[in-house]
Amino acid sequence: MLNIATISKADDWLDTVLPRFVAYVRAHCSGPRRLHLLLLTTDDDETATAAAIARAAALFDEVVCEPFHDATPQQRLLVFDELRASLPTTFGVPELLYIDPDTDVVADLQGIQSLSPNAELLWAANPFPLRPVLEDLARHGFSRSGEEGILPCVEPGFLYLRRDLSWDFAALKEQFPDVHRFAPGSTYWTMLAQTLGSQAVRLPDDYNRTFWDVSGAASTARSVHYTGQWKRLQPFVEYRRERRELVIHAQPQPLPQQARRQQGQPAAET
Repeated sequence: MLNIATISKADDWLDTVLPRFVAYVRAHCSGPRRLHLLLLTTDDDETATAAAIARAAALFDEVVCEPFHDATPQQRLLVFDELRASLPTTFGVPELLYIDPDTDVVADLQGIQSLSPNAELLWAANPFPLRPVLEDLARHGFSRSGEEGILPCVEPGFLYLRRDLSWDFAALKEQFPDVHRFAPGSTYWTMLAQTLGSQAVRLPDDYNRTFWDVSGAASTARSVHYTGQWKRLQPFVEYRRERRELVIHAQPQPLPQQARRQQGQPAAET
């Protein structure tokens, strides 16, 4: 069984990003799989919350709902990283694959659960050196060894967890509170991967790339992650793999044909 989990606030992503995410996973991931959603509710209106949960339950096999109060907006991204670290406990499963919801899964991810079976964390590398993250790591004594002396940074939008890592994550936050706010999650997840040593294994690059890596491995990646301002454009953005180009549409692209058939809709003409 491949458990795939993601996190979203109960906002307009329920009607835009999440249906696309689920359709692509169901269309392209073979074999037994179960989709889990951690739904963060921000509305005290019980009727609105119930409606959001119902919409989410129509998409996912399991929905766990938690209240989300954005008391510290400057640390919002870091809050999501902390939630990722605890997902095995949240869903009561021994291991799972976390994928950011603004990711197109365009090839089969089955088999990832058999890679490096003794590792507690499988991580995908960000294809670009994030200077603020590298400065964080160097300032706190973490290694810069790697290709051309640059440490590959963890892309926290694609993680395979074999245990709850929330305690480890919190310990690093307490020990190293002075990190840049550009991408704090990448800093802490990279620290965590180094701290785990052989228990953290880097995934082959073809498992996940970002749209910023258009000229590289994104053309053959199994999943392609929207980043930065691309999140605001999805699902108005399409990545044409064969041409390695981004296309911005006036209207969202239709769901994959297989997913449309599963939903009883006629397949779009090509």
